[in-house]
Amino acid sequence: MLKKTIISLAVVFTALTVSVSAEYNKYNEASYINISNGTLGDVAAVFSMSVDEFKKEFGLPEDMAEDTNETAAYYSLTLENYAKMIREDIDTVIEHMSSSGDIKLDKSTLLLDAENNQLITNYFSPMTIDEFKKEYGFGDEVNEDTRYGDIRTQLYRKILAGMGTLSYFDENSLLVMLNGRYLDFDVAPIIVNSRTMVPMRAIFEALDATVHWDSDTKTIVATHGGDIITMQVGQNAMFLKDKKIELDVPPEIIDNRTLVPLRAVAEALNTEVFYNTDTKTVVIH
Repeated sequence: MLKKTIISLAVVFTALTVSVSAEYNKYNEASYINISNGTLGDVAAVFSMSVDEFKKEFGLPEDMAEDTNETAAYYSLTLENYAKMIREDIDTVIEHMSSSGDIKLDKSTLLLDAENNQLITNYFSPMTIDEFKKEYGFGDEVNEDTRYGDIRTQLYRKILAGMGTLSYFDENSLLVMLNGRYLDFDVAPIIVNSRTMVPMRAIFEALDATVHWDSDTKTIVATHGGDIITMQVGQNAMFLKDKKIELDVPPEIIDNRTLVPLRAVAEALNTEVFYNTDTKTVVIH
């Protein structure tokens, strides 16, 4: 059962409401798909510990913030602390991880490195390669020589889609992460002229802004503290108070939802936006 532990631990968490954080968290660069949509704070709570207690107990970096996405935190464990967390003997963990590996593992090896080195046939044994491909929807690109690290991102996206945690998400959809968790939308984000477009009400409210929609003029007015943002469908500009900001892509109505350019909106509200092409994830700090 050792090989199932990550997925088993992941499913105990659920998506929670997020709010904007002013702190930049270097661990939330979306290199890992977050199956649980939980955070380090959620994991610590499962163990009935404070975040600081949890980090000390399991050897995580001191600067790892509470809103670190759960998968990033989990993969930062050494094998020694991974074994401690799952209450397994370290020698048993290393023996399992080493059985098909070509790197020498020890207790200080990161869980991420150990897993990425595993052959799929070993990691998911006794499931055969054909059973694995059928179970998770892979084709001929996966074979007996495929390493877990070669398909980890695709696999986790498939699992996230299958869990139904995000109502819009399928394995090809974009992800938008704020404060370590993915935002949910009633319609999927889309790319228009290289710009990510998201439902206007969902993104403004996630960023702690109050939004008003004028259906007659198709105008969006969002208020955040003393800032007022005004946008209009089809217009390639928005106004932050009296400042005009040019838009590469204007707000659009698609499938009866008004979509707005995510980066322009987020940056107007003093947050930073990054995009990880490998995981197809937009990260908002």
